[in-house]
Parts: sequence; C-alpha cells; structure tokens
Amino acid sequence: SFATSHIKAARDPACNHLTPGQRPDAAQVQLEVEFASLDEARGAGFELVDVREAWELTEDPPGMDTGLHLPLSELLSGRIIFPAQGRHLVLCAHGVRSLSLTEHLREHGRTEVYSMRGGIAALLR
Repeated sequence: SFATSHIKAARDPACNHLTPGQRPDAAQVQLEVEFASLDEARGAGFELVDVREAWELTEDPPGMDTGLHLPLSELLSGRIIFPAQGRHLVLCAHGVRSLSLTEHLREHGRTEVYSMRGGIAALLR
C-alpha cells in the first residue's frame, strides 16, 4: 500500500530553492543584514532609521549617530510616517522591533528596507 508522511523542516536560508527565472517571494528575500559599525552601514549605501523610543537613546554612548529617529510608537499611531524613498536600515535595541517593521514595510511594497540583525546591542558588544 502507498503511504504519505509529512515532516516539518527548517529551510536553510543560504540555499537557493528557486528555478531559473522564478522570482523570490517575501519569505525568501533577505530582511536582515549585519554590519560591524554604523559607518560601515552608511558606506554600504543605507540611510539609518532608529525606531527606538526617546528614553532608549539616553543609553547610547556619547556621539553615537543612529540616523533619523522615528519612534515605533509614533509610526504605529500614524503621527509620523516612514520615508517613502531611499534604501533604509532600520535599527532598534535588539533587532526585534526593526525586523517586525521591516517585514510590514516589505509586505506593503517597500523593497529597499532592511533590519539590523541584533540591533544596536550587537554593535555595543
């Protein structure tokens, strides 16, 4: 007799599972990037957008420039809007909020938005 089994397995993000000519869907597109410094990110052509709340910025080392400050609470409430144009790297404390916002923006057609893996904390280690 014939039997079918289903197993769940994680996809290796490094593998390209596309056939020639096939376009990647949103789940296959790279959302997170890593840099050793914010200057390196800027050098790669990114405009930085920091979505941390104002009180979080007080924890930064003196002189740290995290770019355009757009608190996530203000974005979610609609009081401010994310820039319509440009290649943006979204930053938060640990990379969780920035990834969530990046996913949301990608779902709404923004292809040049990325999240900093590990957030600001990854740079301060």
